[in-house]
Amino acid sequence: MASAPVQTTPIEASLTPDASRRVIDAALRGGAVGWVRIQAPHRLIVRQVETVAWDDMRLTLQSDDARVIAQAIAEGGIAEVAFECDGGRYAWNVAAPVEWRNDQPDRLLVERPEALRRCDRRRSPRRALRESSVVTLRPVNDRAERCWLGFMLNVSELGFACRLQGDGAPELGVGEAVGYAYGPATSTDRTEGRCRVVGVTPGGSTGAWILGMEFVSPEGEASGAAT
Repeated sequence: MASAPVQTTPIEASLTPDASRRVIDAALRGGAVGWVRIQAPHRLIVRQVETVAWDDMRLTLQSDDARVIAQAIAEGGIAEVAFECDGGRYAWNVAAPVEWRNDQPDRLLVERPEALRRCDRRRSPRRALRESSVVTLRPVNDRAERCWLGFMLNVSELGFACRLQGDGAPELGVGEAVGYAYGPATSTDRTEGRCRVVGVTPGGSTGAWILGMEFVSPEGEASGAAT
């Protein structure tokens, strides 16, 4: 069984207000679709959103689940909106109050971010897998013995990305430690270790989720980020 190497923590760079405005303008022109991730008590909520308009004070997001998002934030959920634009991933935190109205049920009005963060998603190159690999995820110290199966998308020295189909991914909160085992579907040779969830995003089809995982050392310290 192979062990995961220890690496450094990734960097998030804050953009200036002018640079943030340029990125938001580009996202609006390009119709960039992103996601909102809300860490609510006892659950993680991940929903797709689109940035559709903004002014000096507020930014308008569109989502079929706008009411669910607004309610979760109003109840104290910690929310982050992220999207990809021109090859970069950008994010900002969203806090209450968030405005949702009956006459526009798919719209949310949130405070316009003063500055975006550009997230350095990968500090090491990804390696494509030569053949399909199945990954098994098991929460650490979980008496219920839950288990999720997925397919590896890529792997690097820092972690890996995998695709899950079904309801399992939203149950795994960002930061949660899990045990993993993966290997070719046609082989009993498996690589095992521990990792933690660093990202949960919609997978592009109903019930599909992409998980970014980072390896952790045997002592439980984070090794770095992956997506």
